[in-house]
Formats: sequence, structure tokens, C-alpha cells
Amino acid sequence: MRILILCLLLTSLFQGCTSSLFRTPLEQYTQKRRIALVIGNANYLNWNNVPSVSNDADGMTEALQRLNFRVLKVKDASRKKMEHALGKFESLLKQEKDKTVGLFYFSGHGFKDQDESYMVPIEANSLSGNVDPKTLKEENMTRTEVYQVMKNAENHMNFIIFDACRSNASTENDSKGKNDSKGKDVIAMRKGPNGFIEIKPGTNPGHSGDMPDRSFLAYATEEDHSAEGADKSSYSLYTKHLLKFIEVSGLSVPDFFDKVSDSVEKETEDDPKLTKQRPNASSNEISAKEKFFFKSENVKQQPVW
Repeated sequence: MRILILCLLLTSLFQGCTSSLFRTPLEQYTQKRRIALVIGNANYLNWNNVPSVSNDADGMTEALQRLNFRVLKVKDASRKKMEHALGKFESLLKQEKDKTVGLFYFSGHGFKDQDESYMVPIEANSLSGNVDPKTLKEENMTRTEVYQVMKNAENHMNFIIFDACRSNASTENDSKGKNDSKGKDVIAMRKGPNGFIEIKPGTNPGHSGDMPDRSFLAYATEEDHSAEGADKSSYSLYTKHLLKFIEVSGLSVPDFFDKVSDSVEKETEDDPKLTKQRPNASSNEISAKEKFFFKSENVKQQPVW
């Protein structure tokens, strides 16, 4: 009986060791705790509505949940509601931070000024006339705020995905007199030291030095360009292609975003009704030093003796 008990204990110990020591790299990285914040602003008070954004938020939430992310989803959010969600996101990232992968996703109106990217809450004023940097930061959420949350959390790895801007999503003003910026390269002017500086629709990749460590930043469009929205029966162009590939097993982070970018470019090239759209991405350490798979391959573990 003593020999039997000893054998059982040794077997249990060996199994515990092999489960951690002999995992494949793919299996190890799928064990990370996953937290996501998804924000989709579709219905604006002073900007054109973008009906597809509601679908974007729902589609990304469902896909990420299938990939074992715990998802905080916020739709049609005010500045205050976005701040509250970002704070909750930070607190979740800080729990077991060394074992946590974070993902921030925004779909809605966006714009850039100098090297800052802005996400527009539903109640923000439209960009018409002359505006100042202080007002921009007070009314809109910035990429820097998202970066700071991730830096504060010091979690293992992060993804930041912006599907913006939406300035070309509508061609008509609605009954509330919302401004339509379709086709306009300049949507506002900010006063600088040498006169007025253009503020354009679109987003910029940003400098990797400003990014949190082990992070990957992806944009739906290149700097100074717009991103395609859609009607309420579809997804926005970039998110449609994110959803096409995010559940394909075995894609590394660079391969995943490369496939999304190539697919977006091809669709806009093939369809004359669409404006040419070229997604941007940049990383800080993640490509060279980290391996992550949104969905790992089904690897059969061979016995190791």
C-alpha cells in the first residue's frame, strides 16, 4: 500500500512538472490572462453618425470573447464614460500584471494633431473654425491617455487598435445640422507659433519611444487619410478584415496585421467606389522579443521522457 501511494504521488508530481515545463511555446502564450476594452461610438450629437461602428464593437467583442478575452464593451460613450471605462481597464490590467495581455480597441470618429491621435466622444463639438490644443484634449480622448494606462499597469503585453477616422462616412447633413467633412483634407485650424496649423482627419502611427513596452499599435489608415465606414448592415472596412483573420489559428502578431493590411488595400484597389486605404502599424519590442497568437494552432503534445 505504501508503495502504491508513493507511486501515485510521484505520478502526480511528474504530471504537474510536465504540464508547465514541456508546454510548447504556442501553449505557453495562450495561457496568458487576456483583458480587452472595446469602445464603439456610432451615434454622435455634433458629428455624422457612423452606423457600422455599433456592429464593429459587437463583432470585436464576440470574437475576443471566443479567444478567451474578458471584454469591457462601451458603446456611444461620452468623454466621462470613456474615462471611467479606461480606469476600470487599468485596474484589471494591474491584477496579475505579469501574466496579463491587454487590448484596447476603438471604432468611431478620430483625428490627429501633430503627433497626437484623438478619439471623439459622442458629445464632442465638431471641428469647425479655429480650435486650441487645450480644448482638443478636454473634449476628446487621446492616444497618450491609453498609453499611460498601460504604462501604469506594467502588464505583460498590449495591443492598441484604432479604427478611425470616419469623416467620410456620410454624404448628407441630417436634420440636426451635423457637419459633413467628406472629401475635405482640412477640417479645422489650430493656432501655432507661426500661424495656423492644419488639423486633418485620420491618425498617425506615433513614435515607438512614446509607446508602452511590449506593445503593438495598429491603425485603420495611414497618416492624414480617412477610414471607410459602412451602413448599419455591415462592419467598417478595417474591422471587417480584422474579424476575417483574428480567429485564424497560428498567425503571429506581424503576420496577422500584415494580412489585415494587405486585405484592406486589395479591397480598396479592386472597388472603385472605395477610397484607397492603407493601414499603418508599429511596435515597441513585441515583434523581436515576444510571441503571441490570438488563436494558437491545435498542437498535440508528444510525451517527453
